[in-house]
Parts: sequence; C-alpha cells; structure tokens
Amino acid sequence: MKKLEDRLLRLKEMQHYLTDEDGWKKEKQYGQRWKSEGRFSVFKGTFGENVYSKNMENIGNEVILKANLMNYFTSSLIKARKPGYTDTS
Repeated sequence: MKKLEDRLLRLKEMQHYLTDEDGWKKEKQYGQRWKSEGRFSVFKGTFGENVYSKNMENIGNEVILKANLMNYFTSSLIKARKPGYTDTS
C-alpha cells in the first residue's frame, strides 16, 4: 500500500511540474543548492579540508574563525569591485 501512495505522490508532483515548471521550481527552491556548493568549494580551496585543533571546542572555534575570515575576504572583494571604490588604508 505504501508503494502505491508513494507512486501517486510522485505522479502528482510530476503533474504539478509539467503544468507549471517555473512555479514548481520557485516553490521547491529548485536550483538553489549550487550557491552553497560553490561557497563550500571556495572555503575548502582556501583553507583546506582539515582542521588542526584536537578537541571539539577548539575545532568549533577554528571553523568559526575560518568562516569569519572567508566572509571578510568576500565582503572586501565585493567592496573593491564597486565603481568609485578607493582604499583608505
């Protein structure tokens, strides 16, 4: 019985997709995963895949520090690319 219910749900979802593809994509947030995948790729490329700390508290602090650095780098690059930007340092 469960297989039949699952199949009916899939068919209903497929019908919704086929009748309103753009609405279905927006409702399901389809195609949004690439944004986070790209950020993880840049993070790993910048800092590597490993942490150097040994205990969980320090591991958390290390990852938070790296994420904050990543956000700082990103915001600095975005500011530098804006027209009329001048470095005041």
